[in-house]
Parts: sequence; structure tokens; C-alpha cells
Amino acid sequence: MISLLIAWLLNVACGPFLYLLYVRLIPSRNNWLCKLMLFGAFLGSSGMPIWVGDNNLAFVFPIFTLCCMLGTRGSWIGRLAVTLTFFCLEMSVCAILDNYLFFLTHTYDWTTRILRPILFGLLYLSLRRVLPQDGIHLPERLWRIMLGLSSMPVCALLSIVLITYHPQYDSVLLERIAQNLGFAVLPFVLLSAVVILLTAVVLADHEQLERGKQLSEMREAYYQNLNRQEKQIRHLRHDLRNHLMTVQGMIAREHTEQAAEYLADLLDSPALKGRKRICQNETANAVLVAKEEAMQQSGLQADFRVALPEDLGISPLDLCALLGNALDNAIEAAQKAKNRRIAVRCRCDKGIFMLKVVNGFSGDRQDTLMTTKPDKEQHGFGLAGMREIAQRYNGTLETVISNQTFELTVCMLL
Repeated sequence: MISLLIAWLLNVACGPFLYLLYVRLIPSRNNWLCKLMLFGAFLGSSGMPIWVGDNNLAFVFPIFTLCCMLGTRGSWIGRLAVTLTFFCLEMSVCAILDNYLFFLTHTYDWTTRILRPILFGLLYLSLRRVLPQDGIHLPERLWRIMLGLSSMPVCALLSIVLITYHPQYDSVLLERIAQNLGFAVLPFVLLSAVVILLTAVVLADHEQLERGKQLSEMREAYYQNLNRQEKQIRHLRHDLRNHLMTVQGMIAREHTEQAAEYLADLLDSPALKGRKRICQNETANAVLVAKEEAMQQSGLQADFRVALPEDLGISPLDLCALLGNALDNAIEAAQKAKNRRIAVRCRCDKGIFMLKVVNGFSGDRQDTLMTTKPDKEQHGFGLAGMREIAQRYNGTLETVISNQTFELTVCMLL
């Protein structure tokens, strides 16, 4: 009885290591039942014996995949890609230990059970330093690539374990061939799963750098605008004595109308209007000021009503990507439409971030309103990327096209 209890504890000891690694990449749902389901998937599968030529894997695979998909949130393509990769990682270790250690020592009950948590623990200690703590965030196009990569070791794993399964045949030669094939393929599956996870981390870092570059460009444009205003103020201050003497001369000659017109032109100077401040949040203000200037240069009418606090609770990179790309798409669409007005409403109230962008729209209805520029990789963010940001903050993104008007609405929990 005690030996069975110890064996069971050794089996379930593997699950927490895999679960803690998995949720570093894909966040679980906030529902406790979903978290329990996800934890149970790793708890049960990590202790399952996996033999080459046995059908255990065929039963574990759909149940494990279903529990992981139901227990997590975010892009379904990304969740599926990471789930398949972790399945290969977990099952390849189990298959290597169960098959080859057993044939070497014939002590499956203890040696294999003891080595499983040790190996998964070492794997956890090795990968937790390189895996992010707040999940991996990739656009849909990169998640599709990751899904394609993860499907290859899955096919290899399923093939090598199930290809020799047939209850009617009991051949020593067939079993030996299967073992030799597994000895060659299973380490490759394990290595491929680890490499795919590290590749996802590298791609996520690259995407973050790209968003950081975009934010830097927005801030650079904002500060250049401030620089121009500072220069205008210095010039105005330098010429202020001359301006006052001119107005004084006009008044002395009783040319009051000319003096009034001169003062009106002086008051319209950008230097006297002060720094542009649309909202208190520095990141949002930099983006909005830069985009408002771009709208004016394109002959578009900007209507901004934004009230965002300095501390918003949204990553500056995400906020920049969301506002910047929403306004880029609006500017590109409005330039081709009869309605040249772009209205932006954005505020934070009761822990909810709300953004609404309304602009003129002319053309075919598109569900993913990607850029029409030829270099889509450099300019096209599209609704898919913005929707991914909204989902990351447990929010929604909705679009409505009516009467040659495109309306984008984003709501996110803070």
C-alpha cells in the first residue's frame, strides 16, 4: 500500500513542473475550474506509461489537447501551437524513459518513476530562465508558422509510437525494429520541441523590439514637434521688442485697425499656443500629437476627445501599438474617402479602457482591414494584431461599417 502511494506521488510530481512552464507561455483562464482542468491535464498525462507500439498515446493526445485549449485564453492558433509543442516535450521524455530504461534495467516501477520528476524538474530549471513570465505575444502570421513547426514533431511522435501498433501481430522482429526507430526519432522529437519553444521566445522578443521601435519613433516625432515650438518661442521672444514697437507706432498714428490685425496675427503664432497636450498619459499624448500632425498634413479633420490618466495600467508598447495602428488605418482609409473627418474618443472609467475611432471609409468591406501599401510586413498591423492586444487584457475589439463610415471600438479591463 505504501509503495503504491509513493509510486503515485512520483507520477503526479511531474505535472506541476510542466504546468508552471506552460502558463509562462500561454495564460490560463481566470476561472478556477479551467485552471484545475489545465493542471489536471499535465498531472494525468505526465504519469502515463508510453510504449512504442502501444495505443496509450492515441487516447492521451485528444484529451490533453482539449483540456489545454479549454483552460487557456488568447489566440487559438498560438494556444494550439504551444500545446502541441508541450505534448511532444512531455511524451518524448516519457517514451524514452519507459522504453529504453526499462529494456536496460527491467525496473520500470521505481527507476523510471524516480527519473521522471527529476528530468522534468531539471527541464523546468533550465527553461524557466529563458521563458517569459507574462506569456508570449505574437501576431497571427507568426503563430501560424509556429503551428506548422510544432505539427512536425507531433506527426513524428505519433507515427513512431503508433505505427507498429496492431493487436493481431506479436513479432519480436517487429518490436525490435520499432525500438530502433524510436531510439533514433524520439530524441529528435524532444530536441525539436525545445528548439520550437526557444524560437517562439526569440520571435516574441523581436516583436517587442519592433513595437519599442514604433514607440520610439512616435516619441521622437513628438519631441521634434516640441523642439520646433521651443525654437519658435525663442524667436518670438527675441523679436518681441520689435513687435511691440510696431504696434505702438500704429497706435500712435491712430491706425487702430492695422494694430488689431497685427496683434491677431501675433496671437495666432504657434509659439503662443503652448505645448500640445491632448491627455495626461505621456505615451498616448505622444502618439496622438504625432498622428494629429499627420492628419493635418494630409488635409484631414481631427476630432480628439481623450481623457487618459498618467498611470493607465497598460504597457506603453501595447498602448502605442493599439492607438498608433488604429489611427494609421483610419488615416489611410479617410484619405480615400469623401468624409475627411476622423473622430477619436478614448477614456478610462471604472477600470475599463475604452477607445472608439470613427473615420470615413471607401471601398470593399474587409474583415481585417490590412494596409494597402506594398510592404505589408513593415506597415500592416491590421485588426488581428489589435484584437490580440485587446484579448490579452480580457477585452474585445469590434468593427462596424455603415454609410461609408468605419467604426472601431475597443474595450479592455485594466
